[in-house]
Amino acid sequence: MKTDWLRKEDESEYAYIYRIGNIKEQIGSWQDVADLLNYQLGYQYTESKYRKDYAAFCKLFEANRDKLTDNSVQLHEIEQRELELRKEQRKFYDQRQALTRVVNAKAREESLHECIIRSAEQLNMSKPLVPLSRAGEVHRLGTEALLVLTDWHYGMVCDNPFNSYNPEVCAQRVRRLVDETVERLLMHQVTDLHIHLLGDFAHGAIHPTVRLESVENTCDQLMRVSEILAEAIHEISAAVDRVDVFSTYGNHMRTVQNKKESIHADNMEKIIPWWLATRLKDDDTINVCPMCEEFITDFIGGKTVVSTHGDLDTVRDFGVTANMLLSRDLGTPVDIAIMGDKHHAESLDRFGVDSMIAPALCGSDNHAHGKRLYAKPSQLLMTFEQDYGRDAVYYLKLEEN
Repeated sequence: MKTDWLRKEDESEYAYIYRIGNIKEQIGSWQDVADLLNYQLGYQYTESKYRKDYAAFCKLFEANRDKLTDNSVQLHEIEQRELELRKEQRKFYDQRQALTRVVNAKAREESLHECIIRSAEQLNMSKPLVPLSRAGEVHRLGTEALLVLTDWHYGMVCDNPFNSYNPEVCAQRVRRLVDETVERLLMHQVTDLHIHLLGDFAHGAIHPTVRLESVENTCDQLMRVSEILAEAIHEISAAVDRVDVFSTYGNHMRTVQNKKESIHADNMEKIIPWWLATRLKDDDTINVCPMCEEFITDFIGGKTVVSTHGDLDTVRDFGVTANMLLSRDLGTPVDIAIMGDKHHAESLDRFGVDSMIAPALCGSDNHAHGKRLYAKPSQLLMTFEQDYGRDAVYYLKLEEN
């Protein structure tokens, strides 16, 4: 006897009779069906009784087929609506979680900004950066300059045959940078200095090798290098009549270490202009732009200059890309495109746009040494004459003598 012919657990008597009637052809004659049902149900009915019951079941089913079908459709609709409700509940829950994450991140960011400003305000009381007396001769009207500061990687420690670097060496190179910059600003009698900060001023902790190379934690790196920047800009300002500071961010201070999960603009270096603005607020000759976006757009000596950090770009394509993306919004074509990140100096003219890589103050790190990539520590300074454009380009060498 096949197991399919046996009565199932919790199967009603009528359901069993109807099911067996449906598979009569497999069992045999109605007498065979009656023998099976009597054996399973414990009765002694004739085959006529089961045959008539089955016929009655079939007539009843046919008479109510439409109603049964409608109920099935309604049940399906109810199940679909319940599914949609569950999906909406899940969406609402996910949106609430996302909103909570945004609120928490904003709260932490605002708290950090408030802490930074309080620290800068306290430093203003103990070590104020007041306006300095102007240095040098009377300035020639219309002479401007651009100082590009990038890739200091403060907090990094490396020692290889081509470069030794640590926070003390960083401070020494910044000292030399200030002296070299002031000397050339006075030589060219510059009136207006533009400073572009292209990011990666702190070494950060974006992956294990970076954490091993760092001598200080990320927050300490950021606060210390921000103060070094503030004091350097303050001292350089004595050589000119006006200083405008613009900032973008690098990739070493992103808030999420995993590059695939991080948002490019979610970056702790956005705090740097807050610190600079607070520390330099008493000097009317220095203007710090509070915005810290992916691109810096500036107009210097009649030329349009666009700068970015460069971790997403190549020097070959950046100038063309910047001109294509920004020229319509700026109302003028891009003349000079500057990027950092690569740690070496390079320039090329492509389709009328001068694309430049500004070198790094930190020089070659251990990663670069392992790939035999070497570059001298330096920073980029350019002077501009009105109606002439870029006049001189300096790569300020900062190596120890």
